[in-house]
Amino acid sequence: MSSVSQPDFTTVEAVLRGSGALGEPAEIHGEYCGLACVMGTDAGPAWVASIFAETDNVGGDAREVLQSLATATWNALDQGDMGLELLLPGDDEPLEVRAESLGFWCQSFMHGLGAGPKSGVESPLLAEGITREIIADFSEITRAAFTADETSAEGEAAYVEIVEFVRVSVQLAFEELYRVRKSPNEKQRH
Repeated sequence: MSSVSQPDFTTVEAVLRGSGALGEPAEIHGEYCGLACVMGTDAGPAWVASIFAETDNVGGDAREVLQSLATATWNALDQGDMGLELLLPGDDEPLEVRAESLGFWCQSFMHGLGAGPKSGVESPLLAEGITREIIADFSEITRAAFTADETSAEGEAAYVEIVEFVRVSVQLAFEELYRVRKSPNEKQRH
């Protein structure tokens, strides 16, 4: 498996703006992660095509950047070593902006879980176990907001904890949903 670097938030944001595609970097990354959990390796091409479905202004660079994002994300999830990096704004952005993006990331992850052809809101595979708990927790995260009453240090610490919780939760969902996405092309898990 070749090593592919994950494009950063600003690169993906520039590609989306330049191509006229809808969506924010955190949203599209969350959706891809959800799709990858239920679709496996088929998620990447379908995800890239859906991002550009509403625009005619798609250069090769835009597709290449997003395919690199999908590949790097898939590799991190598939390796199972908790190496997933959520595509979120950098620490130089205000906490409120980063927290809002994290909420959008979680919302889009849940959308991706439900949008895959092997899943859906009524899927018994999403209605039990760890994934069910993760969906409930992510629903709460989408409603969370940081208040002006919190000190900067308290807010930053809480944000870092939530990001880590989301990152680990996505890996756990990916592992639990192996039976959903299992295809002949994927290696057998032990």
